[in-house]
Amino acid sequence: MYLVFVSSTRLDLTHHRLAVMKALTEAGLHPIGMENFGSQNGDAEQVSMGELERADLFIGLYARRYGYRPTDDRSITEMEYETAKEKDIPRLAFIIDDDYHDEYIDQHAETNDEAKMLLNMLVRRLKAERAWEPFTTPQDLAVKVQRDALRHFAMQIKNTAQKEKRTRGNTLFGNVTATNFIAGDANGSTFNNNVPRNEPDDK
Repeated sequence: MYLVFVSSTRLDLTHHRLAVMKALTEAGLHPIGMENFGSQNGDAEQVSMGELERADLFIGLYARRYGYRPTDDRSITEMEYETAKEKDIPRLAFIIDDDYHDEYIDQHAETNDEAKMLLNMLVRRLKAERAWEPFTTPQDLAVKVQRDALRHFAMQIKNTAQKEKRTRGNTLFGNVTATNFIAGDANGSTFNNNVPRNEPDDK
């Protein structure tokens, strides 16, 4: 089963996260998020990064809240994105539509100037680095996340199958390669000796 890490702030996106987790589960995927971290030996940052490293796919949800900062530097939400990038975990980004508003998102939007600046910097960076998707309601987001996650894994399976097919196509009769089959000797037997061989001009 594929593991999908869902990253976002919590207070403003509670209902969006629940819809996304349900959609991923219904698609046969296993979502990983703060809702099911449980009690672990470590602080919030350590637990989050440890869970993230297990993931096959990273889903980032970004609205109008920058989130909890363990220090005065970056929020855990931004650290999660950075860690996924460093670990080369595939990443999908979903950013709130500028014209969409609801009670929870507006109530918990950043009011601190520094936090708003950091959030704006993160969103600009995401838009520059990723092919992102806007979202509005929890249902709208859930549909888009499920669709794009399934498409990602379908492409991954397809690419793996094509790679295996190419590998099989280059191997004939066990350990006899296609090149040897045409022009060489394998296990003491010579195949297709009538095929011209490339010889150096000055031989």
